Order: sequence, then structure tokens, then C-alpha cells
Amino acid sequence: IDVNASMRMDVYSDVGDTINPKVGFNWRPVSELRIRGNWGTSFHAPSLSDLGSSVDTRAQVLGVSPFRAGGSPASDLFRPTILLAGGNPNLKPEEATTWSFGADWNPVGALDGLRVNLTYFNVEFTDAIGLAPFFNGASYFANPSYASFFTLNPTQAQAEAATAGQRVENAPSITSLYTGGGATPYALIDARRNNLGSLKVDGIDFDIGYDWTLPLGTVSAGLAGTYTLNRDSQAVPGAPTVNELDNSTSRYSLVGTLGWRSGPVTVDAIVNHRAGYDVTGVVGQSEVDAYTLVNLFARYELPGEGWMQNTALTLNVDNVFDEDPPYFNSATGYENGATLGHVFSIGVRKAF
Repeated sequence: IDVNASMRMDVYSDVGDTINPKVGFNWRPVSELRIRGNWGTSFHAPSLSDLGSSVDTRAQVLGVSPFRAGGSPASDLFRPTILLAGGNPNLKPEEATTWSFGADWNPVGALDGLRVNLTYFNVEFTDAIGLAPFFNGASYFANPSYASFFTLNPTQAQAEAATAGQRVENAPSITSLYTGGGATPYALIDARRNNLGSLKVDGIDFDIGYDWTLPLGTVSAGLAGTYTLNRDSQAVPGAPTVNELDNSTSRYSLVGTLGWRSGPVTVDAIVNHRAGYDVTGVVGQSEVDAYTLVNLFARYELPGEGWMQNTALTLNVDNVFDEDPPYFNSATGYENGATLGHVFSIGVRKAF
């Protein structure tokens, strides 16, 4: 058995100090079996572009209001919206606590060539830096969790206080939006980077494979994947906890491989599969379909000396059956995977 422990200390002039420990162990009760585990914390400070001193911090004025609350009359479209954009001096670091426990089994004898890896993982991620989803329109304004990120029909005093010291884009000044005789702003929206919610995920990773040595070459097969047990998120601190497995993401994904190698020739087939899942609140749709992609890879190592030595020709065929990603009734039109389509790639690899 061996145990490893480490600790890191960071000192930041703008977001404070942090100490993050990590400890792990490996234990071999027998030569074919390793049991392992680790626990640690992590810390990610905001980047310079995230903070309020960045050059892109600004008050951006939209001439119209495309993002509106439910029940807003059509005339509100022609009122301006003020977006607070760019960095945020009040950002806190992103933090996480992670731990895992697992085992690796590589038997000998009759099962020589088999490998089995199994890991339970647990991740708790807090204070994620991101944008509040104001672009969702009515659902955003109706969610009480986001009430602190916008003001409808802001007064001149509210608008000037929120934008004090910031440059104004697309308008002479904030005051001009209230004194020019035109329509006053419909909304004041905080579109800066903010510390939003948290995410708690736990699940199981697995990887099972076997290699056979045959007269015609070596054949290998494997199945790996992740099965998510729980995935709970909060949009912002204090918001209700949402089970994302019920409405927005696959519970499991799989990767199957089958390969053959003989001398200079290698051929692999890779199958990627993501499970489908149910959705709610989507017009005309109650579920997103599963998605399966098949890719092929081939490699031939050229024989000979001189320039041909250590040279290989490769062929990749991605998305062999030209499968489209599952339809989703949204701006993108798809979900649960992506692809460039049926793609062939031919390459030459040379080692010196």
C-alpha cells in the first residue's frame, strides 16, 4: 500500500488566499488487483477578463428589447434594453470537492489479457462563473431565482446607479435614454459574468477489455462508459435543486471498440452511444432520442528503409452511417451529440 498527500496554497491579491489538499492511496492485496482512492479540493480563480477591471466592462444599449417577460405588449419590443456586460469585480473563485474509489483487475493464467477497471466518482462544484440565461426570455423573467439579475422598467436613478463609471455603447449616455423624448428602457439586465449555481454529480466509470493473440494477429475488444447516478444543479445560490437526469441530460454513455493488429496493419472500429432522455417544457416534444455513432480507423506502416522508415498511412472514417444528431426543438435544432457528418480523413505520419 502507498499513500500520497499534497497541498497547494495560492495567494491572490484580488480574490483572496486558498489552501487545497489532496490525498490518495493505492493498495495491492494481491498482485492482480489494485484498490485505489483519492480525495481533494480545487480552486479556480476568475481570469482577468472575468473581473471588473477588464476592458470589455460596459453598459451596452440595445435599440430594441428582444428579451421580455411573459405578457409584455408588442410595443415593448421597440423600447431599449440596457445590458451590463463584461467583467464583474464581485466575482468569487469557482471551487470543487472531488473524491473517488475504485479497483483495477488484471488477472493472469486462464484470464490473461483481461482488464477490468471500475471507479465510483463524486464531484461537488460551486460558484460556477457564467452568464444568467437572459436570452431565454419569458422563462428567465418568470424564474424567481434570477430576480436579482434584472429590473423591468428601470427608473433613471436605477439605471445611472447600476452603470456608474462604465462606458456606454450605442447611446450618448444613460441620461439620454430618459430625456430624448423617446421610449424609456424596458429592462436593465445584468449580463456580466457572475457566480451562479452549483452542480453535484456522482456516478460510475467502467472499462472492460480483452486481448486475444491468434495466428492471424491480435484481436482486442472493449467496452467503457459512464453511468451517472445523480446530477443535481442549482441555477443560482438559494434556488431550488433540479434533477438534470430527469430533464436535460443522458444518464449513461458507452464506447465500444473492436480492433485487429497484424504486423504493419491496424484496424479499429469504435462505437459511441449516448442514451436518450425525457424533456419537459419543450413545445411538441417529450423526449430526446439516443444517439449512436460508428467510426473506423486503419493504419499501415510502410516497409523499407530511408524516407519510408517509420512512416505510416492512416485512414479515418467518422460517422460511417452518416447519422444525424437527435432532433431538439430549439435554436440549434439538435441535442445529445453533434457531428460534421460523414467524414473521410487520409493522413501520413512520419517519425524522425
